[in-house]
Amino acid sequence: MSTPLDNTSDAKDNKAASVSQSPQPCLKAPGIQRAPFQIDYEPQLLEDAVFLAVNQSEHCEPFHKERDKIYEIKDPDQRENEFRQLHRRWFLRLAMHRPIEEALDERQIIADSTARCIVAAAKTRKDEGAELFVEPIHEAGDKAQHRIIGLQIRPGTFLDPDSLLALARHEFLHIVFMLDPTFGYEPTLAYPDDHPTHIPLLKRRYRALWDALIDGQLVRENLAPPALRDQRLHDFELTFPALGSQIEEAFSRFFDGECRSHDILVAYAHAPETMLSNPEPGSKRAAHCPLCKFPTFAFLASPQDLPLEALDKISRDFPAWRPDQGLCEQCAGLYLGQSLSATKAQEASPCP
Repeated sequence: MSTPLDNTSDAKDNKAASVSQSPQPCLKAPGIQRAPFQIDYEPQLLEDAVFLAVNQSEHCEPFHKERDKIYEIKDPDQRENEFRQLHRRWFLRLAMHRPIEEALDERQIIADSTARCIVAAAKTRKDEGAELFVEPIHEAGDKAQHRIIGLQIRPGTFLDPDSLLALARHEFLHIVFMLDPTFGYEPTLAYPDDHPTHIPLLKRRYRALWDALIDGQLVRENLAPPALRDQRLHDFELTFPALGSQIEEAFSRFFDGECRSHDILVAYAHAPETMLSNPEPGSKRAAHCPLCKFPTFAFLASPQDLPLEALDKISRDFPAWRPDQGLCEQCAGLYLGQSLSATKAQEASPCP
């Protein structure tokens, strides 16, 4: 899925800042035409998906008979082209393209506002998702021709059409919001005084808010099962634990479609407690973490007990900070994770 901020090294986690430069040229492939919009599939993805499908079906023998004949072609370029055409034919014959096309057909704005969709292979489930790329526009013309969707899917996902359709619907609705001027998408969510260490926290919060908004609309459109609400609410609870018993109220503002703009999502990612219209009577007021400056109810009980590596890292980033000033549990988790990663890296390093 897409979330703003694409200016750090973790491409998938940041990928939503996806309004960026042109996709990699290695994604060229014979296109399946849907004029004027076009879907291009990476040749290796077609090959891998088809191999997985035919080897688990009655089509295995006829497919391999066709494929074996191609080895008789002596010219390497012609032989490679025939392999690509073979995989493309079988991809269509097995109807492996239908979930993506169905999801696109449900969102006419995508065909109207972009030039094509490039479908490439994802390495892991985490890598699956869609991005919107915008080429530089040097002269007046059709803006749609400068917008390209990049969709990454694991070859094995094509074996489960229902899961692929659900994934495509979710990801393409993200693209629709990015194209919708009323949503006001911008590839940024950090405020000028945000510390870089806390960008991952902002991204997780923004992602949870946007996923709730997206899946809520899909459920209302009968394009996703109502049970999806419970799954998304669980993710919301994990991301915003400080909201406590009022988590349902906050979640409903997004899943039920009340909040529908990029600026609102960014504001709530920075200050989650403002999602609550009426805090519970007698509930304590949130205090600001001295590190991330975010309001929080969840402060770490014993900051002085953090590993020395984590304390050293905090001191380098915030020289004036002292353990007795406290820090929120999410900041503590960030620095604890960094210290553990550094320790594992040192343990894995070969001896000189």
